[in-house]
Amino acid sequence: MEASWAAAFLAHPVPIGIALAIVIIVTCVLVPSNARPPILSRRQVVLGYIGVLVGCVIASAWLSYVSPQDAATIWRVPPENYWTAFLNEFFVQLVLLSFLALVGSAIVGVPVILALSRRALATVPWVLAVSVVISLLVTLLLVLLDAPSPSAQFEQMASEFVGLHLFLSFGFCVGAQLQWRLRQRS
Repeated sequence: MEASWAAAFLAHPVPIGIALAIVIIVTCVLVPSNARPPILSRRQVVLGYIGVLVGCVIASAWLSYVSPQDAATIWRVPPENYWTAFLNEFFVQLVLLSFLALVGSAIVGVPVILALSRRALATVPWVLAVSVVISLLVTLLLVLLDAPSPSAQFEQMASEFVGLHLFLSFGFCVGAQLQWRLRQRS
């Protein structure tokens, strides 16, 4: 229920405007307007954000799906309300995930990818490897802040968080059209 409240709040124009402002300001401040390879261009970063949004739509559909049989037996959703319940859950997941993913990409992801690109390492494998490290560090921080039994929580949260973060990072890589391997120097 709290997730629905948060999603309803974040779906209003002010939070959307704040998220877009963060994305635009970070992109304009960090990404040079006349960047040449190996530095990412603003166009690539914007396409990367679009890739993250597409990833959010796919992940939200995946995470919110419950079969009609399970919805009826486990969650007690009547068959006539199945699609309404599914679409409500999808909307909640999409709003929360999109907000967190875009703001997180702008504040953490883009600076890290730009640092990699300055060293000519902004390739899909490098970005995915760094995203795993970031996911594990954030998971560790979240577990330590709420730590009755850190090791059990860490394993469960890390398995879910790392997979989702990898998927969204891959969406950025595809959107930004990052290379799969390092360019050979001539």
